[in-house]
Amino acid sequence: MRISTNIPSQTTLRHTDNRMNEVNKSIRQMSSGYLHNSAADSPGEVYLADILKNLYSGMNQTYKNNEQSASLFQTAEGGLAEVVGVLTELKQLAVHAANEAANDKLMVDADQLEIEQKLQTLDSIARNTSFGSIKLLDGTMGANGVTVGDNLSFVSANQYTPPSPEKGYLVDIHQASTRARFEGKNPLTVENIGDGIQIIVNEFEVLDAVGGKKKIKENAEKSGGTQGKFAKIDSHFGELREQIAQIQKNHQRDPNAYPFEQMSKEVRTLVMYYLNNEFNESGMEMEIFESPDKQFVLRHKEFGDGHSFSVTCNIPGVLTERPMVAEDAMEGLNVEGTIAGYSAIGKGQYLTAREGAPAQGAQIRYDRELDYIELPVFDDNGHRVGSTYKLEPQEMVVGAPMEGFVHISQGSKDFYLDSNQGISEPFSFISVRSSNLGQNVRNESDYQSLADIDVTEIQGARDALKLIETAVGDVSKVRADVGSFQKNTIEKTLGIVSQAAENLESGASVLRDTDVADAMSRLTRDEIMLMTSQTALAQANQKPATVLGLIRN
Repeated sequence: MRISTNIPSQTTLRHTDNRMNEVNKSIRQMSSGYLHNSAADSPGEVYLADILKNLYSGMNQTYKNNEQSASLFQTAEGGLAEVVGVLTELKQLAVHAANEAANDKLMVDADQLEIEQKLQTLDSIARNTSFGSIKLLDGTMGANGVTVGDNLSFVSANQYTPPSPEKGYLVDIHQASTRARFEGKNPLTVENIGDGIQIIVNEFEVLDAVGGKKKIKENAEKSGGTQGKFAKIDSHFGELREQIAQIQKNHQRDPNAYPFEQMSKEVRTLVMYYLNNEFNESGMEMEIFESPDKQFVLRHKEFGDGHSFSVTCNIPGVLTERPMVAEDAMEGLNVEGTIAGYSAIGKGQYLTAREGAPAQGAQIRYDRELDYIELPVFDDNGHRVGSTYKLEPQEMVVGAPMEGFVHISQGSKDFYLDSNQGISEPFSFISVRSSNLGQNVRNESDYQSLADIDVTEIQGARDALKLIETAVGDVSKVRADVGSFQKNTIEKTLGIVSQAAENLESGASVLRDTDVADAMSRLTRDEIMLMTSQTALAQANQKPATVLGLIRN
């Protein structure tokens, strides 16, 4: 019986301390709400819980960011909706001004004054549509550009187009665009027209560069009809027959008073007038005019290889070589060239930098057209006896080493969609200033944008309609892009981020948060064990007292 060392007491005390620690741990878990209050409790789980907490924090802020972005897009969409409304009112005014017969000068002047006020409204929308201090529709949040060089104009760039270097992107044109055309071999005269002329023009679209047109023709042959639109004139009947017959009669009766050249010119003028009217009534993008050699030229109004037509004529040589046998027009050409030294995609007069190229997405317009040039005609002795005309060769148009430069400034902004994966998506807003809408539209009034339109003249009113319709299309497209980005990118991301944040929070909660029921159960058990240990400790401490009793006895 030893009194120097009380092993049972020490053992009991150790167990009592352990129970006390467990009780304190349970109390800390319940009072703090956290399962682990220090890394020492469970290093691995604390580490993983911290990672999940950090991810959740980023996701939570990402959700708030996307909500803010959605509000920004709603603001921009509201501004664009206002712009469409103003453009609709502009069209109503232009249509009213184009009704020449029912308008007087005061009415069209009033229309022009109201149009100018509407254009100021567009500029005001551009200035004032903002999200906080961020201007949305004045062009500062988009890709803008300008060209340097003859016949070049900037059309557009997208959010992925890099800003140009200080000198700009070099533009080199290799081929000017042309339109599908058909030229006659001989002039129509008051004599070779005979008892009448019949012309049939069938317009169609070319599906693709290789074989598309052939497929259209095969379909037409199988169906026994024609594809696309067509126009027809026949001077064997109707008013045209009477007018041509009168011209022929006047020339035969008195050639001096009604000379051959003048009467032939009048016949050609009548034919062109009637055929152009047929084109307009049929909704065909076609025209007929007279070359300097006095030969008929039929031409499509659209540039490039996407549109073509065939011609049938009953007088050989005036248009087709064989009477009443359809012949195809010469196909149009797309513009070809390079931007920043890389080959670009040509469509009509528009040249677009390819994806992956230094200027990807940049689009320019090269509007140089081939014109007729005069060539002298000499006799066998070398004396000039006249002139002939032919279209300029491509070498004369694009013979320079380069045509110019395009300078691009990039103001598109990134929308940060997912902070944990580093995903962002840029978006480019357009400028709705009147000087930036309705650009690159061919018109007889030479309007460059909506800011130039003037409806006080009938041609100006008609050209104004073309610019307004183009502007409506451009703004509506951007409005659709804004809605699509908001719906398919921002709002879809909101749903994904919300679900991901919920999953992260759930995972972190399992590792981090206290299960109160479990903690309470363990606390009750540990308290019981603690009291038991304390009782046992008291009993262990009583053992040395028996030694004292032995000594006393």
